[in-house]
Order: sequence, then C-alpha cells, then structure tokens
Amino acid sequence: MSDIMQGIPIFKELDIVNTAWVDAGTVTNQISDELIIRMGDFKPLNNSVFANSRLSWDNRAQGLRRPIEFFLLCGVGIHYVMNDMFIQGSLVTGTSSPIPATIKPWVTQARYGLMISTQSISFGLNFYHRAADLRNGATHDWVSGFLAVRF
Repeated sequence: MSDIMQGIPIFKELDIVNTAWVDAGTVTNQISDELIIRMGDFKPLNNSVFANSRLSWDNRAQGLRRPIEFFLLCGVGIHYVMNDMFIQGSLVTGTSSPIPATIKPWVTQARYGLMISTQSISFGLNFYHRAADLRNGATHDWVSGFLAVRF
C-alpha cells in the first residue's frame, strides 16, 4: 500500500485531508481516494494521530512541548476495485473463486469518528458505512478502534 496525504487548512480548527492510495499485489487490487474533514484541535499531518505520525517529542527546552490533540472527523471515499481475490479468484494463479458473484468496480464509503492523542497515548474510534461491493449485495457497517501507548 502506498499513500499520498495532503492537508488543506480552511480555518484554525477545520481542515480537509485528501488521502489517495493504491493496494496492489494483495487480496484486493484497488485505487482509492478519501476526503476527510477534521474539526477540533488537530496537529499538522507530520505530527498527528490521523496520519499515525504522532511522535513523543518532548522539546520543553525549546518550548515546543506538544499539547493534547483532539478532533472529530467525517468524510467520504471512493474505491475503484480492479480485482478481489475472494470474489474473482487469483490474478497470479488464474484460480477462480467458488463464489458466484460479480463485484461492483466503484464502491463508496463514509467515515465518522474521533481521535485523541497526548505525549504518550493515542486513541481513535471510527464508524464506517460502505456501499455494496457486489451486485445485489448488502452494504457494510463496522467500527474500528485503536489504542497506542508510547514509552
């Protein structure tokens, strides 16, 4: 997976983050793009829990100690799925899947959540709603959370 992430500041406590990535050589080969609005006391992407780049910098001597980061987020994404091994079979071996279904190549997704980070702890909780990825298939809803502790 390879990501390109760009933040666009709107106001002091509001920005838009565009993330594009490619999954290749995995179970799902796809190209994706996601637009997320962050609202709250967030940090630049190079030191934000959003980008999994929150560092335990403690530069009190330079007066740069990082305070708590807390923000809400919401956004939408689109995925162009070129191949799903579970549904279509393997591209490498040519083995077909036993599942008689057809994928939808264009799939949309919504995401809502919150993230918080301090000098030594990061926490996030995200709620997802994804459109059906199979013709005549169901939508998918799930929750994803994480907790990281730095020593």
